[in-house]
Amino acid sequence: MADNAKVSDDADADSEAMRRLASGDDCALTGIMERWKSRLIAYLLRFTGSEAVAVDLAQETFVRLYQSRNLTLSLDEAGDPMAEGDPAGSAQQDEQSRAVQKAIAALSPDLREALILSEYEGLAHAEIALVAECSVKAVERRLSHAREQLRKSLSQYLKGA
Repeated sequence: MADNAKVSDDADADSEAMRRLASGDDCALTGIMERWKSRLIAYLLRFTGSEAVAVDLAQETFVRLYQSRNLTLSLDEAGDPMAEGDPAGSAQQDEQSRAVQKAIAALSPDLREALILSEYEGLAHAEIALVAECSVKAVERRLSHAREQLRKSLSQYLKGA
């Protein structure tokens, strides 16, 4: 129950900040950036595979947000990908983590987008369809293809699983 209240409070804070930004309070952008910068960079890092590109894209996103002052922006609360952290264990876990990142980066953009939004951001298929501007069936196909390609790419790590 507390998580639902936090999500509601965060959504209210974002909505209020967007209203303030749209009405000319440029400082409202600071609060939005503080709440979303690390999650956005984490998402973009997973999508692009490059920290420098992810940081640049995040900055560009906030610049565009400021320039458009879009009142309809909706920022859904999901688990913080940065909180997952690095596998603090063995060298094998580090190697596996790098292999997974590399395999995800090798997916085509549409498959990578669907997989990241589903697995890392926790979006439902219908939400992914809205983001990707495709049908729910297309999302299901993309996720199926992405998972199959990952199974093939990571087969050496899955033998014991």
